Amino acid sequence: MGAVTDDERNMRFVGLNVPQIDPNTGQPSVQNPVEQMDVDIIIEDAPDQVSLAGETFASLVELARVGVPIPPMVFLQAAPGLRNKQQLLDMMEQAAQDPITQMAQQMELQTKQSDIELTQARTMKEKSQAMENMTDAAAKAAEASVPNMAQ
Repeated sequence: MGAVTDDERNMRFVGLNVPQIDPNTGQPSVQNPVEQMDVDIIIEDAPDQVSLAGETFASLVELARVGVPIPPMVFLQAAPGLRNKQQLLDMMEQAAQDPITQMAQQMELQTKQSDIELTQARTMKEKSQAMENMTDAAAKAAEASVPNMAQ
């Protein structure tokens, strides 16, 4: 197989020296015989795509481990050897557009926000209580250190 690269955005592959049966004569023949073509053939050393895809996916996983937010669709797109990738992407896109799914995600986000606000309120209350206790303790210590003048 050879790649036709006249337009890199629309790359296609063409079989070279493909054995076939001539429909007119019924005799064996060769489709696209290289020795009869007037073309420039450039052979380049390139990284193995499976290996390159695996390295890309591993890099994405590592970035996610250190906290970089990466959408799940990116992982699906980059996953090497994943069957039915486009079908999974379509399903995820459809779920993202589904109003019930969006509402559930929004409710989950609101619940998490409420939990954060409740935790912050509890923390403020505990800090306030601690400050009050420290103030009371300081006042009692001051009273104890001043001699009683009323005697």
